[in-house]
Amino acid sequence: MRKLFGQSIKTNTILIFGTLTLLLVFIMARLSYVSVKNIYLKQLHKQVNLKSSLAAAEIDLRFLDFIDPQSESAAMRLYRKQLKQTVNRLLLSDVFIFDSTGTILVNTGQKDARAGLLLNLADIKKLPKEGAFNSLPFKTADGQWYLWNYRRLNEKYFLGLRESSVRLAEIDVLANWFIGIGFIGIVLVLIAGWFVGRRIAGPVNKLVAFSAEMGKGNLQAAPPLGVRGELAVLQKALIRMRDDLAGNQQEKERMLAQIAHELRNPLGGISLLAGLIKEDAQPESKTIEYAQRISDETEGLKNQISAYLNFSKPLKADIKPIEVQKLFDTLQKEYAPKMPQGVRLRFKANTKTIRFDPLHLRQILTNLIDNAIRAVGENGLISISAENGRLSVSDDGSGIAPENLANVFEPFYTTSADGAGLGLAICRKLCRENGADISVENNFLEGCTFTIKLS
Repeated sequence: MRKLFGQSIKTNTILIFGTLTLLLVFIMARLSYVSVKNIYLKQLHKQVNLKSSLAAAEIDLRFLDFIDPQSESAAMRLYRKQLKQTVNRLLLSDVFIFDSTGTILVNTGQKDARAGLLLNLADIKKLPKEGAFNSLPFKTADGQWYLWNYRRLNEKYFLGLRESSVRLAEIDVLANWFIGIGFIGIVLVLIAGWFVGRRIAGPVNKLVAFSAEMGKGNLQAAPPLGVRGELAVLQKALIRMRDDLAGNQQEKERMLAQIAHELRNPLGGISLLAGLIKEDAQPESKTIEYAQRISDETEGLKNQISAYLNFSKPLKADIKPIEVQKLFDTLQKEYAPKMPQGVRLRFKANTKTIRFDPLHLRQILTNLIDNAIRAVGENGLISISAENGRLSVSDDGSGIAPENLANVFEPFYTTSADGAGLGLAICRKLCRENGADISVENNFLEGCTFTIKLS
């Protein structure tokens, strides 16, 4: 049951509407059928009792002892004539007289009267004087419904008659109509449930996608259109949450930029003093080595500060067409002199141009290639491809630990001892500035692949 109702909103709506409708239609059809049938049977019983009472009143009880079922006596002819007149006058199917042993003394010619008589004989014998008993309706081989009525004439003799119940067949047809109408109602409700579920599921799915974008850190995501009613309240709450998150993010970025600026000036002074110390030091003095180490460390700190500034306030994207082959040629010329021994760059493209900010794309690819160079070993291979609206950088290095895959794009997250943890965070931020998205996954055998999904 949990699996059955663990589907989408649209599926759940259809299932719930359909199930409730099926139950309601079944209950209503059954109640309607039983109610109509009971009402008709009450009327039929009254009608049959009245007819049997009239038929009994016309029978002369004085000569019943003279009837011999084995011979055609005068009494037999008299009562058979009376019974036929009763059948014609009261529009009955069959009338007969029988005794307490269940022996039919005289009837109007029907051959199946004894079967019903024997079936109900025990109840018939219990009838009081002039009392009557009605059997349950039954259907014969010709498909018609009938009802037996038995009435006590005196201590020894009884009157039996069979009344046609044509209306019961009509009630059966009415029951079929109820079922047919029920199925039509179920189909209509399923269609309505599908429509309602779609109207609900569509906006909900849009809001889920909107919240997922915010969860990825895309605080510039536009809210979905066409959300109305109660769901619009949820949309407004999500928009307020997005704006609050964006405000907090901007405040953090401003604080980071201010701290970076405050640190940059003293670092510039330290770097200048280290240069002056180097100039004043004697040749071959250890002072020169110490001053150089100060300059190197200071330069590293300045680079990290530049990364902080780039992350806090990247340049707005100026998206334009970029020729893929020219981009590849530039990267090849730039990395050929500084590529480690045995490491190769391979390029592949099935598209001529892509749309992106050239400076942003250059910064992203430089970061990804530098990471790949550090990841591959001797004779490593780095592949860059532009295919089917995607730009990928793949390597055959050691890959990324599965537990780290979900965090590599988070700011300040790094597994490197000397890294600032902002390189991939900047890559993701620049991608979003260009309406793109970046993801990473480990390759089947070795290494990993960073994929930029272009807009």
